[in-house]
Amino acid sequence: MFLNLFKKSIEEYLELANEDFINSEFESAIENYLKVIEKEPQYDFAYERVGDSFFALKEFTGAINYYTKAIRLKPNNYSLYEKRGDCYSKKGEFFSSIADYQKAIDIDPEIVTLYSKKGDTEFKIEQFEDAIKDYEKILESNPNDYEIYDKIGSCHTKIGNYPEAIECFREVLELNGEDIYVYDRIGDAYREMGDFHSALQEYEKFVKTKPDVDYIYDKIGDCYQEMNYHKNAIEHYQKAVDISPSKSYIYDKMGDSYKVLNNYNSAIDSYTKAIELNPDSFYIYDKRGLAYQEIEEYDKAIVNYTKAIELNSQDSYAFGKRGFCYHSIGDYDNALLDYDRAIELGSDDKNIILNIKDCLIKLDEELSK
Repeated sequence: MFLNLFKKSIEEYLELANEDFINSEFESAIENYLKVIEKEPQYDFAYERVGDSFFALKEFTGAINYYTKAIRLKPNNYSLYEKRGDCYSKKGEFFSSIADYQKAIDIDPEIVTLYSKKGDTEFKIEQFEDAIKDYEKILESNPNDYEIYDKIGSCHTKIGNYPEAIECFREVLELNGEDIYVYDRIGDAYREMGDFHSALQEYEKFVKTKPDVDYIYDKIGDCYQEMNYHKNAIEHYQKAVDISPSKSYIYDKMGDSYKVLNNYNSAIDSYTKAIELNPDSFYIYDKRGLAYQEIEEYDKAIVNYTKAIELNSQDSYAFGKRGFCYHSIGDYDNALLDYDRAIELGSDDKNIILNIKDCLIKLDEELSK
């Protein structure tokens, strides 16, 4: 009887637990809610709050366990399925989270946030058609939600429905003209369609408002490169690296455009900058080697092809090209070794067989002297 004086009632434990929860003292909250559950095992709210506390502590497995117990006691509470779905999402168990969001929707289909969470999760696992259906449900109740149009547009982009994507992005601009990044996304859709002129128009609209964003000049350069306007491409790649000088891949593309223009020295300079920033990329050595080869600086070309081979011993292209350079300077033995290795690695250069025959003829001529 005397000991009972020191035992707290369920109301007292609940009051302590709620106070701990409000003050973000979640471990203590869990302890006190569990005392409540000891006294009242059917108290679904206590199980839910234990789940909430575990969630706040990022202990999602524990949260799932207690939300599940709460669901058994109150199976028609959509919020419990939503919360458990959030836990599964945090753990990366996306199929389970989608299933719980759907259960919550089945209980109360008027809760718009459920469609948003389900759609976002479906997007993560590339179920884009399903995500579109859920996002469209949101538009039924809020047709002016520009963020949802943006998400639907992104889904259409992912599955290659570019006209539909553009239409959605246009809706975003209609509803929120300040979101100038939409011009970038519209430009990307046009670019994927091969409509580089329209892509350029959209990217230029972006540039007018955001002139200091490096990647947009990179994209403009790519469009001009695809259209074979290589001087324009170089101009915009240069703008990109002026803003962000550490982007090796832009110097790489700049070199490609210089090479198409037969400006091999400038191509070499661009590839050299790319290599300085990314010295382990074998294919840039291949490209610089070819540029040296085109101006008949075969020794420098050989150095570059050799470096490419050091970085990638399966580089059939480098073996074939290095073989040609050896061939060109009269080193027929090394040329034959490289040609043979290129063939072993599956080179599809049809000139190699002819070059091998020529090397053998030249060696025969040397022996007959």
